[in-house]
Formats: sequence, C-alpha cells, structure tokens
Amino acid sequence: MKTDLTQTISLGDIKGCAPLVFTEPVDPRKTALVLVDMQGCMEDITDWQREALAGCETLLAAARKHNIPVIHVILGCWTKDGSDLEYFKQRMNDLARAEGRDPMPKRSWNSPRRQIYPSLKPTEGEIVLQKTSASAFATTGMETILHNMGMRYLVFAGKQTEGCCGLTAAEGLSRGFLVTMVEDACCSTSRINHLAMLRLFDQQWGRVRDVDTVVREFSAE
Repeated sequence: MKTDLTQTISLGDIKGCAPLVFTEPVDPRKTALVLVDMQGCMEDITDWQREALAGCETLLAAARKHNIPVIHVILGCWTKDGSDLEYFKQRMNDLARAEGRDPMPKRSWNSPRRQIYPSLKPTEGEIVLQKTSASAFATTGMETILHNMGMRYLVFAGKQTEGCCGLTAAEGLSRGFLVTMVEDACCSTSRINHLAMLRLFDQQWGRVRDVDTVVREFSAE
C-alpha cells in the first residue's frame, strides 16, 4: 500500500529560519506580482491548473486595482530546433524525438500551447518576459527591470510549483528580493511535489501564503 505523503508531511517536519526572518507583509508600494508560465490551450487544461488559474485571476485583478506592477513570464524558444533552450530541456526534446514525437509544437513561441491564458491577457503597461530556462532570472532581464522599478517584494504564482515558478521564486531571494509564493495559485506535476516545494520554501527561503492573504496585503494603505 502506497503512503500518501501529502498527509504525513507537515511544516514542522522541515526545520528552517524563514518563518522567523520573513514575517512582515508585502509593501504594496514596492511589490510586483510575477505570473510564471500561465500559458497553454484551454482545451488541455487540467482541473488543478484551472484552480491555479482562478487564483492567478484573483491576484491579477487585485494587482491591477491597486496599481501593483505585473510581470508575465512565459517559457518557449526562439530557434526552430529548440537549440537555445537550457540543456535539460534540450535533452527532453531529444528524448521526445527518440520516441517519434515532435517536441517543437509545444516549445516554439507561436505554438497555441505557448500563449498566455485569455483571462490573464496582459494589458498596456504590464511586462511580458520570454525565457528559455526554468528560472526566469537566468535568461531574461527581470532582475534589472525589478530593481529599476524600485521593487523589494515579489509575489509568485503559476506553473510549476517545484519547477519554473518555485525555482524562479527561490532565486529571487539571492537576487535581493523578499519573496512570497501563493500556494493556491500554483500547480505542479503532483500533489507531493507541490507540497514538498512549498514546505521547503516556507522553511528555508521565503513566505508561503494563500490568495486571500495576499489580496489583503495588496490593498493595505
């Protein structure tokens, strides 16, 4: 019988200093919302992705209402063969080709699977960054843009909790930001991966909060 780790892992199982260090709410005047890889075909969306999408929609509406800068980060490639992608993703492409599948319709910028979900479509003044790596900091100018804008706090939501979204959020700490991940506006490849990443993040790197809490913080005077 398999053990359901989502029922056995708790915050107390992972010792860390983040809950003691990062206690203050975000300052709306110095906060940016970063939506990671919220792209794809609505026909292919899973129930969990739809839940995360709803959370992102709520966060986006609150950010727009309170004039909080929004950055949309999307994953794809510039080249026809995906050779500009990071090494891990190139190897994934190689495996797909070895199995007789063409990975490029999934990877290229003009693919329907690379488009931002319609309900999150950027409006004028919102920044869209195209990355070819898991962490957005590695292959975009996001760090410079955020520092130029005077941002101190970053709020992350999107896909995947333990992948692109979580890795970008974790790296944000090393880049000088105070970072929050929104647990009910993220989704992952599995519930175990989702929970494990959030617990590690909460204990080691930053804050984990829910949508309602972050919306309240966005509206603080």
